[in-house]
Amino acid sequence: MLNQAAQLIYSSPQQALKLLDSISQKILKRNARHNLYLLKVHAAYEAYQDISVYPPLSNTARYFQQQGDSTKAGWAYLFTGIMDSKNGYYEKASINLSEAKENAPRQDSMLLFQIHYHLGELYKLRRDQQASIESYQKAIEYHSPQNKYSNYEMGDCLLNTRQYAAARTYYKKAELNALNLQDSVNVAYLMLQIGISYSNTPNTANAILYTHNALKYDPNPEFQKQGYLLLSEIYLHRQQLDSARYYLKKASVSTDDSEKLQAQYYKQLYQIAELKKDYQSALNHYKKYTTYITDYQLNKTEERIDNIVNRHHQKKWQRENRRLVRQRMLLVNGSLVLALLFILLATYIGILLKKRREKYLNACQMIETLQHLCQEQNRCQDKFKELLLNKLEVSKKLAFISSYPHDKHQAFLKMYNEILGDIGQTDLNWDELYFTINYLYNNFQQKLKDKFPSLNEKEIQLCCLIRGGFKTDEIAFVIRQSVYSIHKRKTAIRKKLGMDERADILTIILSLLDNS
Repeated sequence: MLNQAAQLIYSSPQQALKLLDSISQKILKRNARHNLYLLKVHAAYEAYQDISVYPPLSNTARYFQQQGDSTKAGWAYLFTGIMDSKNGYYEKASINLSEAKENAPRQDSMLLFQIHYHLGELYKLRRDQQASIESYQKAIEYHSPQNKYSNYEMGDCLLNTRQYAAARTYYKKAELNALNLQDSVNVAYLMLQIGISYSNTPNTANAILYTHNALKYDPNPEFQKQGYLLLSEIYLHRQQLDSARYYLKKASVSTDDSEKLQAQYYKQLYQIAELKKDYQSALNHYKKYTTYITDYQLNKTEERIDNIVNRHHQKKWQRENRRLVRQRMLLVNGSLVLALLFILLATYIGILLKKRREKYLNACQMIETLQHLCQEQNRCQDKFKELLLNKLEVSKKLAFISSYPHDKHQAFLKMYNEILGDIGQTDLNWDELYFTINYLYNNFQQKLKDKFPSLNEKEIQLCCLIRGGFKTDEIAFVIRQSVYSIHKRKTAIRKKLGMDERADILTIILSLLDNS
C-alpha cells in the first residue's frame, strides 16, 4: 500500500492521502513508519495543504540519513524547513533547508528544484533580495520540462526573477490544475500572481481583471486586503487616484494587520497625497510607512541566512572533529588493549597447548593400557566361551550316555560322579544353563522370556536346550520326561507362537527375535 500511495503522490495526492490514512502504524516496522509519515506530508504538500500543522520530520530525516537513504533524508529535511519557515522559525528553516541541499543526490533535479525554490522564498522573507533571486535562478536551472507537477513553484521563480510572460505560462497551467481539483484558495492565489505579473507590464487591464477574479475565489480577509492593495497600486500607476483611494478604503487596513500590509497601505497613502500635493498628509503617511517597513525589515532580517548556515556548519564540523578525535583515542586505546589481549591470549594458548600435549601423551598411554586390557579381556572371553561350550558339550555327551541303559555307560556315570562330585553332576543346573545360553547366544533366554510371556518355564527350558543343540532324546533324559512328552510340549509351543505343526521351532523363534 505504501508503494501504491507513493505512485499517486504527484498524479492524485488526495487519493494518496486517503490511502495513507487507512494504514495503521501499529502493524508497521520502524522503517515503514518513517516512510509512511514522509509520504503523508509529501502528499499533503502536493495537495497544496498547509503542512506546518504536521509535527516536524526531524527524526525521520535523521533516521533516513543514518540508513544512507539520501533522497528520503533530503525530502524530510526539506519539509521540516518548510514547516519551520511557515511557523516563523527562520533560523531552524535555514539549517534544515541547508541539510536538505547537502543530502540531496546531485541527479535528483526535482528535489533540488524544490530546495532552491524554498531557499528563495526564505531569502525573500528575510529581505535578502540578491540571495533570493540567485536561489530562484538556481531552481529554474534544476527544473525539468518533464516535471509537470511544480508549475506553481516554477511560476513563483520566474515571477521573482522578472520573467513575467514565462511566469504566467506556468501559473496558468497550475491554475487549470487547481480548477480541476476545485481548490478555490489556490485558484485565487494563482490568479493574483498572474495579476501581479501583468501589473509589471503595460497590460494593466489584464492585471485588474485577474485580480478581481482572484478576489471572487478566496473570501479570506487578509487575502482580500492583498488584492485591494494590488488594485490600488495598479490604479495609482495609471494615475487614477480616485479608484486607487477607493480600493485603499476597501482594504481597510488596521493596526491588527501585519507590518507588511500596513507598510504597503501607508506607502500608497503618502504617494496619493504627494500626487495631490497634500504634502503635510504625505509626510504623516510617510512616517507611518517608514515605521512599519522598518519593523517589518527588522523582524525579517535579524541575521543573514548565510551566517546562520555557516555557523550551523561550523558547529557541525566541530562536533565531527570532536567525534573523530574521540574515535582516534578509542582506536589507539583499543589497539593497546588488543595488543595486550593478544599477548595474554598467546601466553594462555601456549600454556593450554602444553597442558593439552601432556593430556594427549597421558591419553595415548591410557589408550595403550586399555587396548592391552581389552585384548586380554577378549582372550579371557574367548577362553570363557570355549569353556562354556565345552561344558555344554560335556552336558550333552553325559545326557547322550545316560539315555542308553548299558552297564558300561552306567558304570562310567557312577565313576564320573564319584570323581567330580557336585561339579560333574549329570543333572542340569538351570541357572547355569540360562547363564551359558544367554552368554553364548546373545541373551536368548532373556529375550525369549520378554518376547513371549505366554511360554511357561518348562517351555522356555525346552527352547534353551534346543538352542544349545540338544537332541530330543537327550532333552528327554535331562528333564526326566519321555520323548513323547517332549514332542507334545513342542506342539504346545508351536500353537502358542502360531507356527505350523511341522515348523522348525528354533528357526521361527530366531526369526521372530531378530525382527523384534
